[in-house]
Amino acid sequence: MKKIILLCCLLLNGAILFGQSKKKTSKKDKATTEVGLNATFLARNFFGAEDDVTSIDDYLLYYKVIKGKNALRMGLGGFINQRVESIPGEQREVVGTNLNARIGFERRNKMGQNWIYYYGIDLVTHYDELKFRTVTGIDDITTTDKYIEGGAGPILGIQYMINDHIGISTEAALLYFFTSFSSEDASVNFPGVNINRQFEEFRIAAIAPTNIYFSVKF
Repeated sequence: MKKIILLCCLLLNGAILFGQSKKKTSKKDKATTEVGLNATFLARNFFGAEDDVTSIDDYLLYYKVIKGKNALRMGLGGFINQRVESIPGEQREVVGTNLNARIGFERRNKMGQNWIYYYGIDLVTHYDELKFRTVTGIDDITTTDKYIEGGAGPILGIQYMINDHIGISTEAALLYFFTSFSSEDASVNFPGVNINRQFEEFRIAAIAPTNIYFSVKF
């Protein structure tokens, strides 16, 4: 995971240098590109605080195509985390898989020289899988929990532009989801005790502005 983080930082640094080296041209109705990196997510995971799953708002990268006051926005995040826990008489393997993706539209408005606020709507999909495998002297049991979600909702954000190319932003959202959940217990030696549970529901998720994004525009 840390190698991926370092690679993303190098790519963002290259984009910053590229953006700063471009000559100024007419900005009238000219489409620009903005790429952002989730600094909060990177810091939490780089210093070893990663969990088995992440929340719906954990997008590692975002990409925007901006023309005038309008922008097409996309985001992507996720990871695979694996660990092994050993205690006397038992070994446990935990594998967590997470994927977040979004696409949407935003309207951007300036507040003074450096501040921008924006609002819009996103279509969002979210996948979580958490798998526990427990091996004892008498059995090998695997428990698998899966969440698959799709939804949409309004977003509201604010951005501070340090200069023409580099900015810092955060945003909030209110998303309405359809959720499908399944949980399965699978025993190798005692298949008669296997359990499979499923349910579906609608839910609302309020996303607080807790993630800070560093961005570069070019």
